[in-house]
Amino acid sequence: MNQSLTLNTLSTIFSPEIKSACFDDQLYEKLVKTIGLTDPENVLDKQEQVKRLITELNHSIFTPYLDKKYIIGFGGGFSAGKSRFLNTLLKIESLPEALEPCTAVPTYIGYNEVSCFIAKNLFQQNLSLSQDQVQGLSHLFDSTSIDKPIQLGQLLEHIYLGLDDFKWRELAFLDTPGYSKADSQHNDQTDEKIALEQLKKVDHLVWLLSAKNGTIREDDLRFLNQLQPQKPIFIVVTQSDLVAKSELNSILKTVKDSLDSKRIEIAGIMAWAAPIRTQEGSCIAGDHIHTWLNKIKLPSQQDKFEQLIQFIDALATDLGFKCKELNQSILAQQQLRKKLSLELSNELEKELIVQNQQLSLFNYHLSQLVLIKSSLYFDFAQTQLGQGKNQNAIDTITDAAILGLPKALGWLEDKKTNSTYVQLKLAGMYESGQGVKKNIDYAIDQYIEVLIAGEDSGLDDLNRLADQGYQYAIERLAHYYIEHKNNVLQAEKYHQILVKKYHHQQSLDWYYQQSLDLSSLIFKSFKNNLALRYNDFAIQFTYARILFAHAEIDAALEIMKKYVADKSVRQWLEKHEPSCPQISFQLANLYSIGLCYPKNIELALSKYKSLVEGDYFPALDALIQMAVENKYAEGFVCAARLYENKLQDIDHAIQYYVEAIR
Repeated sequence: MNQSLTLNTLSTIFSPEIKSACFDDQLYEKLVKTIGLTDPENVLDKQEQVKRLITELNHSIFTPYLDKKYIIGFGGGFSAGKSRFLNTLLKIESLPEALEPCTAVPTYIGYNEVSCFIAKNLFQQNLSLSQDQVQGLSHLFDSTSIDKPIQLGQLLEHIYLGLDDFKWRELAFLDTPGYSKADSQHNDQTDEKIALEQLKKVDHLVWLLSAKNGTIREDDLRFLNQLQPQKPIFIVVTQSDLVAKSELNSILKTVKDSLDSKRIEIAGIMAWAAPIRTQEGSCIAGDHIHTWLNKIKLPSQQDKFEQLIQFIDALATDLGFKCKELNQSILAQQQLRKKLSLELSNELEKELIVQNQQLSLFNYHLSQLVLIKSSLYFDFAQTQLGQGKNQNAIDTITDAAILGLPKALGWLEDKKTNSTYVQLKLAGMYESGQGVKKNIDYAIDQYIEVLIAGEDSGLDDLNRLADQGYQYAIERLAHYYIEHKNNVLQAEKYHQILVKKYHHQQSLDWYYQQSLDLSSLIFKSFKNNLALRYNDFAIQFTYARILFAHAEIDAALEIMKKYVADKSVRQWLEKHEPSCPQISFQLANLYSIGLCYPKNIELALSKYKSLVEGDYFPALDALIQMAVENKYAEGFVCAARLYENKLQDIDHAIQYYVEAIR
């Protein structure tokens, strides 16, 4: 390894960022206090349980690549060919062979989406290293050399080789140092101790020995006796190509007999051949290790974090039950106290004071459990974020926010602009009122923002709220389809609901604008589904306005006559009177009979006169009728003059002058 690469590697290993346990002794101490209240008889067992849960959770956090996997340990004497066997079994060239200096550091092999080397240093940091760096380190800290007082095992806790084509997703292989390796005298952490310590923790053991020895050595049997494996082990006889084939069956039988004599159960035994300069080995006798490995199935395991949460929930349930019992006892004694003598009542009061103090203590611990749980969610989410599990982290932070943790809610609010998933989570919280004050409108806004961002995941929620009758959801959907989808037909469906259920004026105004083209599908829908079906004033008035805009004046005014009592209709008529004689005629009629307006014959006369002078002759008949009904001389005079001057009809002029004189 060149000098620059060496310095870079050492700098990475000695990174000063010390990573402490994610969940530390403070969490343990807080939970222990509550355990003493809920179950004093089993307090030691539960303390041990929670300590184990915290330890296992920290392990799964710091070594996620080993979480929920069975560890298959590979052990054997020095030069038993473990690394060579693994290389040829997996068809890789990643494990250093030769004198195996690197396996002084426990080396795990398992599946990873992208092939990689991860080194875990003594500060609990997972460091990404290249293969060159790993190979270089194995020689730089070669523990077989007395000139190198520092071994790699003193710097690294383990190495993980992740392979994207590793066959057994639920397993991880552990390559340990040969237990019989000659260790430096100054090194108190010998390879034998390392191997023994590591192999005691594995779920299954594969033991390797060389066919050249002819049988299993006494040192191997002594080591296995120390190890005391709890499950049958699998035996691999390596270097089987270096002995005569006729001897193999005899060697395998001798190994079996030796193990049987020591009462060590085996799951299978295989002779393995991997000739030099080949990258692939083969089983040439006995049981194939593939068959054994394929049978190993990981049992269903609950997530370590969920186990800890369930432990806390159980504490809260027990404590809540005790609170309920104690509260009922206090209420019963308070009732009893009213019936007792003064002396007994005072004694009972002292007892009640003690019980109320205990109830306060229980309630305090209950609130602390909620705080612990919400803080756990938030802290665990940070590790999920560090592992790139962003969606899982958002779910976990949402759980913390629902429990009322302010910083969790603040985190979600800060991230919502860059994450539609966060917006959906916030929408769900505000819709249900979990962890926040219920605010359906805010939830609807979040769902809409998700839609605008191009995610359809909020559409079902919005339609559900619309179906439940939330007007704001319907309004936002109608607006969304117009402004962001340019889909007026889809928008019309929501506008139709708004008009039918809520007489929504903005929707009616939208229909008016969209219907200025009588051939549009929107106008046809409005006419058929609303105008011709509902006698509602707002709908009919809008329909009349549409007809008026298309010069269907008589039809429009016929509708408006039905609703002229409404002030908005009269205001609309007054606004459009200057441009429409029919409207002026209708207003004159109203003034003449005093309908909806104070009766004003003079004003009606003025309007009729102007209309006739503008060639709107139906006004003349109305003028004469008004004069007759009201015996109004001025009306007859006006009619006479109009016949004389406008129509050049002297006979009718004389007739109405005579009526005026009468």
